Amino acid sequence: MRIGALTAGYCERAGEAGFLAEPVNLVTNLAFFAAAFLAARSFRAEGLDLRRHTDIALLIAFAFVIATGSTLWHSLATRWAELLDVIPIMLFILLCLPVMLVRVSGLSLRCACAGLALFLATHLVVVMTVPVETWNGSAYYLPVWLAVALVAAGLVRWRHPFARRAVLAAFLLALALLFRGIDLAVCETLSVGTHF
Repeated sequence: MRIGALTAGYCERAGEAGFLAEPVNLVTNLAFFAAAFLAARSFRAEGLDLRRHTDIALLIAFAFVIATGSTLWHSLATRWAELLDVIPIMLFILLCLPVMLVRVSGLSLRCACAGLALFLATHLVVVMTVPVETWNGSAYYLPVWLAVALVAAGLVRWRHPFARRAVLAAFLLALALLFRGIDLAVCETLSVGTHF
């Protein structure tokens, strides 16, 4: 496929070209920008040191990049814009998991690396065995949900103060994957789909 070719993977676009072919998906990308902005504001307000908290600063930077990439993807729907959407998301996940395991769960760096290796192995198995069109591509994110759910379960067991937020994150991610997965299936009844 050519890098500039139109790729329409969501109900709202329905194969149309044009900057505003996905207005709802485009507008809901503001949530990514808002999350990145609020995280950056918290980083500054808490007086975190960039040298000691480089990992957190990188996650915030990735959030801004994800917001930008997703906005480009849902406005242009080209192959290169899709790559600007997908690659930063995967980089965010690859950094976020060990950061969560070390900073929130309190595990050693060695355990965090083992957790990341297990995640990558699980993801590789899914990519190699599940067809790309399964559940509108959302099946590829199931290892991500599993990792978030396992971290949340551990935090609940340890009665960690962050446990409720982690459980909420696991629930919201499951809901997002459900709506992303059924998007194309509901096109006939809901023209904007459910990806947003």
